[in-house]
Amino acid sequence: MEVYRIAVLALIGKMSLYQLPLHLCSMAGFLCCLHAFFKWDWLGQVLYTLCLPGTVLALLFPDWVRYPAIHFITIQGFTFHAGIVLYVICQLLQHNIVPRLAVLWKVIVFLLAVVPPVYLFDKKFHANYMFVNVPSPGSPLEWLASFLGNPGYLAGYAVLMLLCMVLI
Repeated sequence: MEVYRIAVLALIGKMSLYQLPLHLCSMAGFLCCLHAFFKWDWLGQVLYTLCLPGTVLALLFPDWVRYPAIHFITIQGFTFHAGIVLYVICQLLQHNIVPRLAVLWKVIVFLLAVVPPVYLFDKKFHANYMFVNVPSPGSPLEWLASFLGNPGYLAGYAVLMLLCMVLI
């Protein structure tokens, strides 16, 4: 679905540096495809502890609703995110993903490998992938920024991610 979105944007001349698949949910689409073929444990842990909560939050606080209800981006946003949730739930039910707190370190290694380059990319190109520069409007991150400031909300963001990893 993400490849389709990129292809459509490229075909209509709307693809830009700011449409790359560098958000966690965009990455999740590719991670689901990898997991479907390889079933690597680290990948299942990442899908469960990071991608599932992030995708559910994206469905609850979508940043694509500035488009009309019947619009390619709106429809793609909801169906893409719902597909990720459905995939992870199906993998949980089939025991292809078995969450284990003891391997939380795998998720942290993933974050340490992915977030710094995305942050540097964001800074260099004035982008906001993974919402590490500016909180998504109307999201819990915006609420965190209202009392922790910017970049203080990133500490709250990290705490929220850790809570999701531990509680879910």
